[in-house]
Amino acid sequence: MGYKRKPRQYKLKFQGDEYEGFECLMGSLSVDEFIEMTNLAMRFQNSQAGNEDVGRMFEIVANQIISWNLEDDEGKPIIPDAPNLRAQDFDFVMTIQMSWMNAMASVPAPLLSGSDNGRTTPEDMTTALANLSRSQAS
Repeated sequence: MGYKRKPRQYKLKFQGDEYEGFECLMGSLSVDEFIEMTNLAMRFQNSQAGNEDVGRMFEIVANQIISWNLEDDEGKPIIPDAPNLRAQDFDFVMTIQMSWMNAMASVPAPLLSGSDNGRTTPEDMTTALANLSRSQAS
């Protein structure tokens, strides 16, 4: 009998900033997709990304949103899809993207003893990562 791996999910919880209370459950990327996303983000950060690159970056993010608790002004849930993601403020979408990338890049290897060794699990990632990414961009 073979091993069936469950795809990893990342629950991003935003606390202590303007997005307080926002939660977003994201899927994972393959190694090739992660490399593509990293390259796109680096080109964007270095002002070398064209419209097609930025569009592809947002497409990758939108395709991996499993759920979120985002609502419109009337309190109605907003469906987490590409058109609704693109309708959001740029800073908000970049905060999601950077928090997610940081969460994927910082997943600790499982410990044999079952101890978490004081590490934060992906399910407990918060906007501290987003705040870090914003301060690095400044």
